[in-house]
Amino acid sequence: MHACPDTLAPKTAFPVWLSLPALLMAAFALIAAAAPAPTAVLTSAPATDLAVRTTQASFAPLALQPAPQPAPLPAPVETIAPEAPPPELALIIPVADVAGGDLDDTWGAARSAGRRHKGIDIMAPSGRPVLAAADGVIVRMVSNALGGRTIYQRDAGGAFILYYAHLDGYAPGLEAGASVRQGDVIGFVGTTGNATTPHLHFEVMRQPDQRRSWGGRSLNPYTVLMNRPIEQPDGQPAEKT
Repeated sequence: MHACPDTLAPKTAFPVWLSLPALLMAAFALIAAAAPAPTAVLTSAPATDLAVRTTQASFAPLALQPAPQPAPLPAPVETIAPEAPPPELALIIPVADVAGGDLDDTWGAARSAGRRHKGIDIMAPSGRPVLAAADGVIVRMVSNALGGRTIYQRDAGGAFILYYAHLDGYAPGLEAGASVRQGDVIGFVGTTGNATTPHLHFEVMRQPDQRRSWGGRSLNPYTVLMNRPIEQPDGQPAEKT
């Protein structure tokens, strides 16, 4: 037995107007998915402005420091090389029978009243002949409280004065202005003046001023007689002894 169509359960009707919004939304979703993603556009700043910004951002201002000062240099120390013996001044020991080994270097030794010894003392018995140490001219023969009987001789070259002191006496006939040869007897060892033991006080002075026989630069006679480098003159006038 067939049922009557009218007796079947009724079908649910879906209104068309309700499905349109859903369809539209689905369509928009498909369109949005198919559209390309937006591209970001970078606008670069000018190179100069970028460099300035980078510098300002990366480095803090530097405080200027004073430049280091160099350490002060030590004051120069003056060094004076010994002076070579003058080739024009070749001397002999001015006392007879005295050898180089008998000499003592007493030049510069302390003396009374703050003085310095400007020569050397050649020890010998009283009356021993004193010899001209070089060729030259006798320029003065005087006596004084310190040197006693003395002789001033200028060498033949004219640049040096040789001084002999504490003489017991002069050679007979010797006078100022006389020319002498190296080795001539000009006097005798004694103790006149400021001397208690017989000896010859002998000095060498560089004095090119022909008008003067004193006040030149004192040289060490020991180094001259021994043919060694001469100590540099100290610049002070030689002292009488």
